[in-house]
Amino acid sequence: MVMEIEKVIQEKVEKEMQELKSRMQKCYYSKSGLNEAEKYIKGLMSRAERKKGWQMSEILRESTPYRMQQFIGRGRWSADELRDVLQKYVKEKFQDESAVLVVDETGFLKQGKMSAGVQRQYSGTAGEKIFEWQYIEVNCSIENHRKYLIFKRSLTDNSQIRGYIAYGSCETKIEEFVKNAGIRWTIEMNFAEMKGETGFDQYEVRSYDGWHKHITLSCLAYAFLTVLRELFENLPDMSVTYENTMEDFKKRENQSRNEQNVNTSYNSRFYIHSKL
Repeated sequence: MVMEIEKVIQEKVEKEMQELKSRMQKCYYSKSGLNEAEKYIKGLMSRAERKKGWQMSEILRESTPYRMQQFIGRGRWSADELRDVLQKYVKEKFQDESAVLVVDETGFLKQGKMSAGVQRQYSGTAGEKIFEWQYIEVNCSIENHRKYLIFKRSLTDNSQIRGYIAYGSCETKIEEFVKNAGIRWTIEMNFAEMKGETGFDQYEVRSYDGWHKHITLSCLAYAFLTVLRELFENLPDMSVTYENTMEDFKKRENQSRNEQNVNTSYNSRFYIHSKL
């Protein structure tokens, strides 16, 4: 029975990978380029401790990492086109009427001075997420909508105050605005998981183009794993990914989500103000 379930799971994984490859096909000039992209994604999802050339090539049973490095560093394909494929893939797999688009930056802690993006730059902080909230309703020029200025203050550091401008229909409750403002922290969890699961920050390239290709493939690998998680949510935990296990992935993700829920608990104290 277990072997039969494993066979079904493996077939579903292969089917999903073939669907992803068919979406990616237009980004590459030849079948060999598409195959290299597939191998790179599998390497990023593998058990390799570091998602670097030699470690991934060993997992993939390649004699050297040179072909893989050539594919990322000098390959004649567009990361922008692959990014568009990724966006469409995610939208079709996870679209929801209540979905919220979250955009944020992340930091890559790197040594040396030759790789892309290693000069001194801003890097976000972690920890710092129980807040007190306050809002003010202001004049809104959009019919049947309301406009608010929403402020949050850290309960651990009262000097930290941030503000948002929020629009919504008249039926939208203030708690919904606060919830959506808080959702932005989910991207921190996504970045952390990509760095841990699909080598988001473990690139070996000198150029911006190579860096862009690596992180786009890393995001695609993460999206693929997320699709598998949804696909096998109601099945027994067993090995389903390439040199990786869905059981381990789900445990780590659940642990990360639990930590995120603790860190981002909101103490929502609302104070009513007169309309400006």
